[in-house]
Amino acid sequence: KQWYQRRVGKTVNYLDTTLSVEDGTHKPFRKPNSKISYVSQASNHPPSVLANIPGSIQNRLSNISSSEDEFNEAINDYKEALKRAGYEGKLAYEPAAKNNGAERGTQRRRKRKII
Repeated sequence: KQWYQRRVGKTVNYLDTTLSVEDGTHKPFRKPNSKISYVSQASNHPPSVLANIPGSIQNRLSNISSSEDEFNEAINDYKEALKRAGYEGKLAYEPAAKNNGAERGTQRRRKRKII
C-alpha cells in the first residue's frame, strides 16, 4: 500500500502495454517511430496460421485494453498494418472473460501419466 501511495500519478510502459497506477487502467503501447508489420497473406505459411493472425491480434489488443474506448483508440495502426499485409475484416473489442479459454471450459481435464 505504501508503494501505491508514493507512485500515484505514474504510468509505466512495459513491453507493449501502458500501465497507469493512478487510475488502474492499461492499454496497448507502441514506440512513436515503430512500424507494425505482419506476415503477408500471400506468404507460404500454412493456411491455418494465416487465418488466425487477425483473431490473435484482436484477442491480444482486447486483453491489454482495460476498456473498449482504449481498444478503439489503439486499433487504427493495427488495422492499417493488417490491410498492408493483405488481411480484411474488422477488429472488435471482446472483454477478457469472453476470449479466455479457461472461462469457456475448454481446458483439458485429462489425467497425466506419471512414470
